[in-house]
Amino acid sequence: MEQLKGIGCGAKKGLKAFILAMLGVSSGAATYAVENTDGGYETHVEQGKSGALSVFGYSAITENLRSSIDFSSRGIHFGNRDEVGMVHALGLDLHKVFSSRAGDFGTLTLQGYLTRIDNLPVRPGFFDDNHDTEFVYRIVNFNYTGWGGKAPNIRIGHFEVPFGLEHTINTNGTLRDYNNGRNLGLKADWGATLNGETNVFEYEVSASTGGGQKVESQNGSYAYAARIGTLRENDYLLGFSVYKAEVGNIARERIGLDAQWYFGLHGLFAEFSLGENAGMDQLNGLLEWNIRNSNEAWFTYFQFVRFSQKFSGGWDDNLSGVVGLRYEPDAHWSFSGQVKQDITGFDGAIRETAVSLQIRYRL
Repeated sequence: MEQLKGIGCGAKKGLKAFILAMLGVSSGAATYAVENTDGGYETHVEQGKSGALSVFGYSAITENLRSSIDFSSRGIHFGNRDEVGMVHALGLDLHKVFSSRAGDFGTLTLQGYLTRIDNLPVRPGFFDDNHDTEFVYRIVNFNYTGWGGKAPNIRIGHFEVPFGLEHTINTNGTLRDYNNGRNLGLKADWGATLNGETNVFEYEVSASTGGGQKVESQNGSYAYAARIGTLRENDYLLGFSVYKAEVGNIARERIGLDAQWYFGLHGLFAEFSLGENAGMDQLNGLLEWNIRNSNEAWFTYFQFVRFSQKFSGGWDDNLSGVVGLRYEPDAHWSFSGQVKQDITGFDGAIRETAVSLQIRYRL
């Protein structure tokens, strides 16, 4: 990490040139990057005397462009096993708004990460084993917004499944989680959505392949989801979600309700869902209280998470408590810690204690 601290201005410009090269942009015009509060950069352009323009024009591509190189390293100590698992990720996070004389007509989001895992007892299915490196797609999609008025937008690509709290709160790359992966069988998927908002509510309806990281359907997999909720600028948010899928050869159905209440520097969140996994009844829930300081450098959260399933002998559950802390001294660095303690386990399973630490740097 000391090497990252020592990255100079020349290296930053080189990385910026690399990002522009990935977009197929020439360097014939003078550019300079202005840092945003979220750790990205907006590239401003001064047209030069020469320079081959791309098919869209240089300024058309570089206007309203934010991008960052994102690195994180995470360690997880599993108390019962007395083992430490590691996750390292290095990727590109790019956000581009496309515009014409008539106004904005689409948003492109590209988040791709080279990810290494070591010694994880429970791992995502797209890793081959406990020691593996894969290129992971987080969010990779284009959202067409050019119909105008209140007409729905069309999103195509890899997106987060519109269900529950995770739909409005981005936890990608953080220790904080709302358990969509465990509850739904996947967190993000390839497909298409209709999305938009009225004066009263927002909505998103999706149809996707159920392949997760893979574009194509896997053994007949599919996923349909929808969420409708109140507008995000309110202090009180309420959402209703439905989900039907077959993922990993398990048929799943869910209906869910989520709520958020913001007061002062505090937030109270809740999510409840019920449904079936392969014909077995499910009842799952999450409660969170979070608090931040006035400049939002410090953020703390407390969660209770419950997964309940009806077995042949009756209902059983897995209840966990979570405490997390995040410190972000500036727009680049983020330091996080979390403790997750099982309170009860399915069928008397051993209760695990997981302590996680993560460091993240965005350039």
